[in-house]
Amino acid sequence: IVDFLPTAGPPTNDDAVRDDMDDAVAEAAGEATGGYPFLIQLVGYHSWRQRPDALDISLADVEGGVAAAHRRVGRLVIEPAWNDISAVARTFLLHMAVDDGPSRMADIAARMGVDANYASQYRLRLIGAGLIEAAGHGRVAFTVPNLREWLREHADWDGIR
Repeated sequence: IVDFLPTAGPPTNDDAVRDDMDDAVAEAAGEATGGYPFLIQLVGYHSWRQRPDALDISLADVEGGVAAAHRRVGRLVIEPAWNDISAVARTFLLHMAVDDGPSRMADIAARMGVDANYASQYRLRLIGAGLIEAAGHGRVAFTVPNLREWLREHADWDGIR
């Protein structure tokens, strides 16, 4: 993640004179990051860039900043990770993206048409790649914020749904 920080561009001294943002706006910005350090930097940076001459950051600024940050994370984090995994691992992730929260391994295996042991091998590989994590007994969740949404928007779903 640290490798990506310089690409967001540091705030300038002019940026530092802005007033604090409203608590509700700060909360919206924080929630949109999922606690992901790189996304925190990007959301802040892009929110400030929405209206460079303003002294405050509005909810609309944050919404625009979040959209820009998610696009950047897609290009800099998700796309390279997606390109580095096998077709079967991609299929596993697509079958996870069908769910709105943590996915049951039994459901993923059934959707893939494979047995539990086969699916578990890809679970371990994707955990090792940092794309998913265990989320309770027999469940997995995405670790990269917005990965599910990126998959739903950008991936090739032919034959998956």
